[in-house]
Amino acid sequence: MFSGRFGKFREIARYLMYCFLYLAGNILCMFGIAFSIWFFFIYDDGFRYFWGAGSILLIALGYLMMKFGWPHVRSNWDDYL
Repeated sequence: MFSGRFGKFREIARYLMYCFLYLAGNILCMFGIAFSIWFFFIYDDGFRYFWGAGSILLIALGYLMMKFGWPHVRSNWDDYL
């Protein structure tokens, strides 16, 4: 895509950016699932449903980040193995 030595660096930097975006989305989903289990089933407070709804929004945000990052990671998977 890019030519020269600096171009290859930009390709690798872009690839790593999408990998870290996918990783951040995965971590947000993991925490969202753990927090929703905690708030809906274990936590005993009047505001637990609000916190649980926030956890579901965290899952949705993480999923959108993963959905955006995965096609870029998958399409370049064989270039860096």
